[in-house]
Amino acid sequence: MEIDIKAEYLRLAYIFRAKDTPEKPEYAPLVGVRVEPHKDGAIIVATDGACMFIGIDETGYADQAVNLTDDLDKAITYMDDKRRVLVDANSLRVTLKGTTLITVADPILEDQGYPDWRRVIPTAKPQFPLFPASFAGKYLAAIGRLRSYDPRFDDIIFYGNGSKEPAVLRFTAMPSIMVLLMPCVPKNWSPTAQLDRKWLEQFTLAAPEGGSSDL
Repeated sequence: MEIDIKAEYLRLAYIFRAKDTPEKPEYAPLVGVRVEPHKDGAIIVATDGACMFIGIDETGYADQAVNLTDDLDKAITYMDDKRRVLVDANSLRVTLKGTTLITVADPILEDQGYPDWRRVIPTAKPQFPLFPASFAGKYLAAIGRLRSYDPRFDDIIFYGNGSKEPAVLRFTAMPSIMVLLMPCVPKNWSPTAQLDRKWLEQFTLAAPEGGSSDL
């Protein structure tokens, strides 16, 4: 077994991984980061079922699909856009110009039936006319962390088709990376509801004469 991928991609995918916790047994097949062979190199996937990172590493190589451990917190600090991650059956190594910076033993998780993640990618349509959707704040925060790692994640295009399909996030300066974001349904909210005019207008009200009595 042999894998050679950009360290940067693994670091970014790690943000979106499912974690192995007793409280979420249904997450067991999704734990860690998935690396698979791809016709253009290797593809790196991470998801917890609600938000998914997908990156195509055209410089990478993977001879089989594997789940990498979610216990990489220390190794992640060594990963950047100049380094590589090399994986075999016994170890994961972060390298820089052939020099090993850190090694993690037993990096491969048992495959518990990783789902067919490709089936949730929306079919491209001529246009995405609807975008009434709500997204969990923790996933928007995760997307913000991408920007903290690399300014190329600054420009994001959201493609959405309502509240029943995942939104596709395209980063204009990073065309080999995509994020899928599943909408959530807040309480007392309808996906067909129009923007509440009264709610909106309260933010445009002029200040009372004499200022606020609360200050």
